[in-house]
Amino acid sequence: MLGREKTCWPKLTWAVMFGLIGTVMPAWAGKVRFFQHQQPAHYEKAERRTTVVVSDGSIRLGRQIEHVAKLDAANIWCIVEDGQGRLVVGTGNEGKIWRIDPEGRAQLVHKAEDPQIFSLLATPDGRLIAGTGPSGLLLEIPPAGSPRTLAKTGESYVWSLAYDPTTDTLYAGTGPHGKILRISRTGQVELLYATKQEHVQALLWSNGQLYAATARRGLVYRLDTRTKHATVLFESPHNDVRALCVVDEVVFAGTAVPLNKIAPSPATSTSGVSSIKENVLYAIQANGTVQEVFRDRAMILAITSLDRDRLLLATASQGQLFELDWRQRLSSELVRLENPQVTAVCRRRDGSIALGSGEPARVSVLRPQYAAQGTLVSEVLDAKQVSRFCRVSWAATLPKGTRLSVALRTGNTTVPDSTWTPWSAEITEPDQLLPSLPSGRFVQYRLTLATETPQHSPVLQRLSLGYQHVNLAPEITSLEVPDIESQSADTAKTEGARKLRFKWSASDPNEDTLVFDVYFRKEGWQHWVELARDLEKSELEWDASTVPSGTYRLKVIASDRKENAESESRQTERVSPPFIVDNQPPQVTLRLDKWEGETAVVEVQATDNLTRISQASWSLDGGKWQNLFPTDGIFDSRAKTFRLRVGPLKPGTHVIVVRVSDAVGNVGAADLVFEK
Repeated sequence: MLGREKTCWPKLTWAVMFGLIGTVMPAWAGKVRFFQHQQPAHYEKAERRTTVVVSDGSIRLGRQIEHVAKLDAANIWCIVEDGQGRLVVGTGNEGKIWRIDPEGRAQLVHKAEDPQIFSLLATPDGRLIAGTGPSGLLLEIPPAGSPRTLAKTGESYVWSLAYDPTTDTLYAGTGPHGKILRISRTGQVELLYATKQEHVQALLWSNGQLYAATARRGLVYRLDTRTKHATVLFESPHNDVRALCVVDEVVFAGTAVPLNKIAPSPATSTSGVSSIKENVLYAIQANGTVQEVFRDRAMILAITSLDRDRLLLATASQGQLFELDWRQRLSSELVRLENPQVTAVCRRRDGSIALGSGEPARVSVLRPQYAAQGTLVSEVLDAKQVSRFCRVSWAATLPKGTRLSVALRTGNTTVPDSTWTPWSAEITEPDQLLPSLPSGRFVQYRLTLATETPQHSPVLQRLSLGYQHVNLAPEITSLEVPDIESQSADTAKTEGARKLRFKWSASDPNEDTLVFDVYFRKEGWQHWVELARDLEKSELEWDASTVPSGTYRLKVIASDRKENAESESRQTERVSPPFIVDNQPPQVTLRLDKWEGETAVVEVQATDNLTRISQASWSLDGGKWQNLFPTDGIFDSRAKTFRLRVGPLKPGTHVIVVRVSDAVGNVGAADLVFEK
C-alpha cells in the first residue's frame, strides 16, 4: 500500500546567492523585492514532471507510475484484481473483457454482445461477474469454462456491483429506473429496493450493510438487506453521486456533475437554477453529520482508501489522481495522465493502484514508492523592469538520502527563447554564491527533487526569490499652483487667504518612498531659495506674506534617497508655471467731477500692479458702507473706473471714503473732502 512518510525532524535549508554582474555596474535600487512561493496558487502555471503540489503549498516527489497496457478499446469502465493478482478490465465500445498478467501482457477473455462492460466483480471462488449495457445483462466467467449469461436484469444498464461473501449474494445497481437487485448464485433476480431515481451509480458492501449512490437527486442510501429497509444518509446539492467508499463507519460520497451542464437540484434551488461551481467529496459520519472534505471542478469518478486517513480520488477532465488526507484536509495531485479521464481505480493487494483511463483505453499502475527524481519549472516571473536577481532561499524537509536544488535563468522576453541565459549551476548548499547571472526583466526557477530511498521524498515548504530593480529616477507628473485672481472676494477676506497651497503628483518606477525638496524664485533673481526639505507629502502650504510682491516660480525636487544609498539615489525636478505673490494694496484716487443740482458726481480710479480689482465699497460722512460697482459692471481687470452720484446734499462739509480690495484681499482706500 502507499505507505505514510516517516516523521522526520525538518532540516531547514536556506540557500543565499548574490549575482556577480559585470564590471560596469548599474545603480540598483536599495529595496529588495521578493517572489514568495508557498501556496498552491503560486504553482498553478508551473511545469511539473513527477512532482506534486500539496494543498498546504508544499512540493514533493510524485509516486512511481508504470503504463502497463494499452488496450484495443475506447474506454475502460471498471478494473478488478482476481485471486491470482491479475487485473481484469471491462471496456467499451465493443464490450471486451481483458485480463492483464503481472508482466503487462493483455489477453482478451470475452467479447460480449453488449458494447459496454460497465461493472466487474471478482468473487472469492475465482468467478468474474460483469454488468453490461444497454441490455442490462449479468455475465459470469468461471475460473475454468466458458462465459455465460448469469441473469437478465430487465433494466438497460448494470452500473455497479457488490458482493456479500457471508451469504454468497450478488447485488446490482441499475438504470434507467434506479433499481437495486439481489441475484442468487443460480441467477435468480429479486428486487431489493426501488430508489425512484434514474440510476444507481455505485454500490458498496461494507460492515454488513449495503450502500448505494444515485443520479437524479444525488442520494446516498444505506440498506438493510434482510428487511429491505433503506435509509437516506445524505441528499447532495449535486444531482449525481458516482463514487462511494467506506472507511470504518465514515461513508465518503463523491459527486460527478459536468459543470458546463449542471441540472437544477431540488436540494439547493427552488427556482430551477443551480449554483454548483465545483464537485465535492462528502464525509458522512456515523452520527449523520456531513462534512465537505475536498472540492474540485473535475468530476470525481472513483474513490479508494489507502488507510484510515488517506483516500485516492480519480477525476475526469485532466486525468488527475489526488491523494487526500481527509482529516487534515490536505490534498495533492499524485499524477496527471495523458488521457483526460481516470475512469476506474483498483487498490491491489501489494499496495499498488491500478488505474484505467480512456480515449484510448490504457491501464497504468501507481506504485507506493516515490519517483527517483522530479522537477518543477516555475512560470515566467515578471519583475516589471530590468532587475538583478540577488537572493534565493527556501525551507525544506530533507530526510536522509534525499536532496533538493534550484537553478535560475533570466531574459527579457515573456516567453523563454534563445536570447535567455542558460540555466545556472544547481544551487544545493546554504550561502552558495551564484555563477554570473546577467540581469533581466524576467526570471524562471527550476526546482529539482531527488531521492535515493524510494520510501522518502524531499519536501519544499516555501521558496523566496529576491531581486533589485535598476534604480530609475522618479517622475513628477503634475505641479499645481494657485490662481489667486480666480478666487472670490469672500475667499480673499478669510483668514489665511494669503497662504498659497501647492500640490503635485509624483511616482517612482521602483516603488520607492519619495521625499520632496521645494524651492522658490522671483522673476529677476538669479538663484533659487530653499523653502522646505524632506517633505513626505506631495503638498505644501506657504504663507506668501513673508516675501516681496511679484511673479514667482516654484521648483519641486523628488528624490528616492530615503531607500537608496547616496551614490545610487535618483531624483527629478519640475518647475511650476508662474504665479503671483501680491502683498500690496490697490491705489485709489477720487475727484469731484461735477455737480448736478444738489447731487455730486465723483469719479474713482483704482489700480493694482499684480492682481485684479475684486470688490469696492463707499461711505458718506461716516455712514454705512455701500457696495460700489465699476462703470462696466464687471470686476475683471487690474484697473477699474467707478462713478459715484451722491446727493441730494445739504450745505456744509462732506467726506466720501472709498475702499477697494484686490483678489488677494489687499485693501486700498482714499477719501475726498468737499463743500456744498
